Amino acid sequence: ARTVGINVVFTGWVRPVRPSISATTPVETAGRAPIGLLRATITPHDGREVKRLDDGLMLVFPSLIAALDGSVAMQQAVAAHGGAERSDLRIGLSTGDAAEADGDFAGPPVAEAARLCARAEAGQIVTTELTARMARKTGHAFTPIGTLDLREEPEPVPATAVQWHPAAPAPACWRCNSARAALASVSSVASMPASASGASVHSTVCSRITF
Repeated sequence: ARTVGINVVFTGWVRPVRPSISATTPVETAGRAPIGLLRATITPHDGREVKRLDDGLMLVFPSLIAALDGSVAMQQAVAAHGGAERSDLRIGLSTGDAAEADGDFAGPPVAEAARLCARAEAGQIVTTELTARMARKTGHAFTPIGTLDLREEPEPVPATAVQWHPAAPAPACWRCNSARAALASVSSVASMPASASGASVHSTVCSRITF
């Protein structure tokens, strides 16, 4: 094993999947957004799936801002999939040094992210105040949520929630509607921050489509 710095994210659902549903059953059957939706959402942020869990995923990202952007994007995607302004997805995020072996990771940030996820409420992205201070220049905003008693931690951990808002739908546009195939090939859209509004995406796309 070797020691590496990681930005790790755990996802889960506030209402656990019914015991009768196996890990291989499509998540739609359990009343959840498709797990494929989460996988597709993290791709533009260079997220990598480490493993599938009983009701979520363990993910790693190449940077803290990528982990934050990817987490916000997942919440926005799940909310949009459900046609609502809230999400049943819960997320825990941590950063630090971990041991890597055979594509898996172990260590304090992994355990912390998993425990933060377990304590998160519906629609929350929970991290520590320390991580929030490290992310002060990322453009993300945080809301303190008090201290959390995490398993195997000697003291309560000051925690904070990453602020996010539902993605605004792009305005109706005949150019967008008549060029779906072209939109999929616009790489700049995939690289836009997760917090970008629909109008921003619309503007970027339309500025690159010629007729």
